[in-house]
Amino acid sequence: MCAILRNNFYDDVSIPVITGATASGKSEIITALADEGVSFEVVNADAFQVYKFLDIGTAKPDPEFRKRVPHHLIDITPPDRAYTAGDFVTHAEIAIKDIISRGKLPLVTGGTGMYIQALRDGIFETPPTDEPLRNELKRRAETEGKAALHEELKKIDADAAERIHPNDLTRIIRALEVWKTTGVPITRAHHIFRKAPAFSYNIMVLYRERGDLYRDINDRVGKMLDSGWLTEVETLLGKGYTISMPSFRAIGYRELAAVVTGDMTLDSASELTERKTRNYAKRQMTWFRGMNNVTFMTAEMIRHTLKQFVISSNL
Repeated sequence: MCAILRNNFYDDVSIPVITGATASGKSEIITALADEGVSFEVVNADAFQVYKFLDIGTAKPDPEFRKRVPHHLIDITPPDRAYTAGDFVTHAEIAIKDIISRGKLPLVTGGTGMYIQALRDGIFETPPTDEPLRNELKRRAETEGKAALHEELKKIDADAAERIHPNDLTRIIRALEVWKTTGVPITRAHHIFRKAPAFSYNIMVLYRERGDLYRDINDRVGKMLDSGWLTEVETLLGKGYTISMPSFRAIGYRELAAVVTGDMTLDSASELTERKTRNYAKRQMTWFRGMNNVTFMTAEMIRHTLKQFVISSNL
């Protein structure tokens, strides 16, 4: 690796990001680049690959490939802990700085749009949770109703009240909590307490025709089941993890847990998982289309862009 890749190299050069819908072929691009001799380290931007023991259903790269190409932010937290976009940004920036300090190329890869956007645009560093105040607001919601709290928010921060649905009690309470603890409406707090991103990013969104993508989603669910996904879920439940835990929000895990408990047939769980995954892919692409300064590309275009980046940078 040439000495040009130094700590301040990315002051002027954007770090490459490969993102896109689930099952769209991001991993295949990574594999092809490695096979073609491009040297890089991956920073994972998938919300569920961070969890230990969730391997098959989250489509983690296999251990052999991870020996060839170092991956960061995989298997870093147990299934019973929440992992937030703020956690991701903190850990991703640490990983990126470490990779750069060793003269390597960081390549951010994953399909969690919220994580990608937070990494590029910065994050809202929320004031600490005030549990007594939060519990008081919850009690008020029970006695006065959600509408009363939403009306209070409307008087404090009309913009936030317009964005937050009157039934979204969690966000209403958080907005009121921020106001009552800081004296700043949450809309303004998002600007005051925003942590600027450490780097700039070149975000490449992998584009696939919807019909081809949906076919591959269905095929992948079948392959995951053939690879022992149900056994993986049985093992998780056997370790004492439950469907109420954050990791079980990953599509397919609650459905297969219902198979384990006898509440659903495997065929029904498979069909439901396929449908939920297709719907999720649609939401992902809607998210990326709503982001500015991203480029939609085919797999071949992304590979060409990255190879040209490496060549032009003498990496």
